[in-house]
Formats: sequence, C-alpha cells, structure tokens
Amino acid sequence: MAKSIDLSGLKRQPVARPAAPTVELAVKTIHEQEEKAAVEVPKEKIVRITVDLPEDVHTTLKLHSVRNRTTIRQLVIDLLLREFQ
Repeated sequence: MAKSIDLSGLKRQPVARPAAPTVELAVKTIHEQEEKAAVEVPKEKIVRITVDLPEDVHTTLKLHSVRNRTTIRQLVIDLLLREFQ
C-alpha cells in the first residue's frame, strides 16, 4: 500500500517571475549591436570631445536615444551631420 504524506504544514512558495527588461539591459543591447555593426565598417579616426550639458538636456538626450534604440553618441553624430551637411 502506498504511503500517505501530509503536506498541509508546508507553505506555498511564490513563483519566481522573470524581471521586466530594464533601461540598463536595453542600453547594453544597443551597445552590443553597435559594436557588431562597427566591426563591419572600416574604422575612422575618432576624436573625443567633452561637452558640459544641463542635466535636463542630458536626460532628454538619454530618453530620446532609448526610445529610438540608439546611443547618445550616435544620436549626437546624426544631429551634427544633419546640421552641417
């Protein structure tokens, strides 16, 4: 005869749900895609610049880049090229 086991004293464990994608994960994915694309294109000489921005402008740039699945770097390059070409 089969043994009977009393499970009435056990507590129910919550089911682990996967976390929703975060902004950091989205940005990481975008950077990985950009690196893959950069491998296919011959590298140009890169010059670094530093620009001090008001915090609200930086936030706007960051939000816009995330919404458009790009980086701030690429967004600024595109804006500059559009303005000067």
